[in-house]
Amino acid sequence: VKAEVVARVIKILKREQETNLPFHKISIRNIAHGLGLSEERFLESYKTLALFKRFLEIEKTKDLIDPLMAEKIAGFANQKADLDLFKMKDEVKLQSLEDLFKMQCYLEATTKVMQDRRNLKLDLEPISVEEVRKTAPELLQLHYGLNLKKLNLSEVSLSIPLKKMLKWQLEDENFYLLADEFKQVQDLGAIDDVSRQNALEKLEAKVRFDVDNFSRRKMVLENKEILKSAFDKLSFERKDVEFLVSGSTQLFMGISQSREVIDRLENLEDQEIFTFDRQLDLLLERYLKARYPQVRILYRDQFEKEGEWLPFDLVKGTLERIVFKDLLEAIEVSGGYKGKSLTAPHQFYVDNRFKTHLDSIVTQLEPKSMEDLKEKLLAIEQNSLPFIRQFQPHITSKLLSKAQMKNELRTKLEEIGLKTLVGPQLFDKGEQVYLALKEWKDSQENGIRLAKLQEKVGEA
Repeated sequence: VKAEVVARVIKILKREQETNLPFHKISIRNIAHGLGLSEERFLESYKTLALFKRFLEIEKTKDLIDPLMAEKIAGFANQKADLDLFKMKDEVKLQSLEDLFKMQCYLEATTKVMQDRRNLKLDLEPISVEEVRKTAPELLQLHYGLNLKKLNLSEVSLSIPLKKMLKWQLEDENFYLLADEFKQVQDLGAIDDVSRQNALEKLEAKVRFDVDNFSRRKMVLENKEILKSAFDKLSFERKDVEFLVSGSTQLFMGISQSREVIDRLENLEDQEIFTFDRQLDLLLERYLKARYPQVRILYRDQFEKEGEWLPFDLVKGTLERIVFKDLLEAIEVSGGYKGKSLTAPHQFYVDNRFKTHLDSIVTQLEPKSMEDLKEKLLAIEQNSLPFIRQFQPHITSKLLSKAQMKNELRTKLEEIGLKTLVGPQLFDKGEQVYLALKEWKDSQENGIRLAKLQEKVGEA
């Protein structure tokens, strides 16, 4: 509301050619003060008028011919629809065309969907892990459950006596280790205990503190008896560890022998397919780069300039549309696009990717209501593989203000009866739904009375 008010004031100033007031000094407080109102009261009045104006635009009238019209205005401003929505889970919601292609790559690497890209349904059987390993190792992870004990070396090192630590620091190997670790420790000419002790005593207090802590931790690591005694006092904690087959993963905070731990666990390996956004980026790029040499020969005019092939990064978008042509054409048919093939806006493909999938589930289950659909979905989910469940839609609830609705949705909700299941239709960007109206809820807050409305109009 604030942004709209400032924008309107700037527009008026430009129209009236009032340039004395710099635009950056325009504020809601100044505008309200000029009308003799507080900032809060001005914004409340402006919001009321904006809703009133929108109501009149929808009702196609400029006059209030009946005081009872005020009740209708109040309903428009404050009424909310309590909806049940049957839609895809948020985890698989597509935000861009790139997301669409990454998901398609994932499906083709884990199922047999590549044989028919025009199949927009997602009730697909996964292929074996061994088959995935050959074509898309990015999608494999190792999963371990470990019993783990952790200790803090700094705390354990406090058990090292001061006299013992000082003696350790003066030994040949240890002193030169300290000199390598701390540049402030000068080892030139420090060939006996006295000269080495002098070199350490000359250190600043903070550096000496760090040197002593480092020394104690090294002594603990060298003394297996101290470590064993400290570990014996600790209890095991359960730790689930996952890392990628195609790369390394930091298992625990601070661990330095990740590879060694992985090697020891390999004989206990249990593999599964999973989704991981950065891995899908790698999968899509590798897939497109493998197809580029073949595609550019068939579509030379789009990938060649002055006798040279264009770099992959420059043609990636064009390459994607050609490689996934069948998928995009299927979405165009599903969404009812009437234009030339492959020319629909990017958002059109994102909006309509799941439309056929939702429709096929509802057609198959033939639910009489949203409650009936919920029961049938529960039965299906209990018998589905985890891989399939990630693509199964779910039912959620939402309260939506009538004043915020798009005209098409508002009209449909006013036409259908309560509990009636309708769809599929676009509800939000990238979100197809089946919906059912549970009830209209009237808010008693800020109810608009005609007299109050006229008063605010007069004040504003």
